[in-house]
Amino acid sequence: LHSFTGGVQDGLPFRSVIEVSYSGSRSRNVPTSKNVNSITAEQYLANGTNLTGTTVANPYAGLLPGSSLNGATMTLQQSLLPYPQFTGVTETGRSIGKARYDALLIRLEKRLSAGLTVLFTGTLSDSTTFTAYQNSGFDQLGQFIIRDGGTPPRQFNLSSTYNLPF
Repeated sequence: LHSFTGGVQDGLPFRSVIEVSYSGSRSRNVPTSKNVNSITAEQYLANGTNLTGTTVANPYAGLLPGSSLNGATMTLQQSLLPYPQFTGVTETGRSIGKARYDALLIRLEKRLSAGLTVLFTGTLSDSTTFTAYQNSGFDQLGQFIIRDGGTPPRQFNLSSTYNLPF
């Protein structure tokens, strides 16, 4: 994880202060997971709706007791999987993902008379992760979709304080 920040602050007329800063971070080697037991895009295009609408003889019939794959037939899609004897195989922990955060922070403070201070803060940010596949079986290893990191892109706050005279 690499984090960095920088900013400037300046005094303005009328007892005001402005501060503008940038904050960012970059993460590499973020763990990812990928379904490795999926049909290929070519198989999908060639077979379409027949993948789930057509049944074929099950070579594992009677060999997988207690499993949904123990019957006499299975779907065409299941038979085309690299590991048809399993309903799912997921590779986890491969450290090929990454994450990025960038933010512009603005702070404006105005001191008024009699102990009243008004403070405005604003954050404009972008947080993205590259760790998820859209079509796990079709996508090449590392072909991630961009996901919003969950941070609201704009946040604005207005607050005030008042110092009591005693």
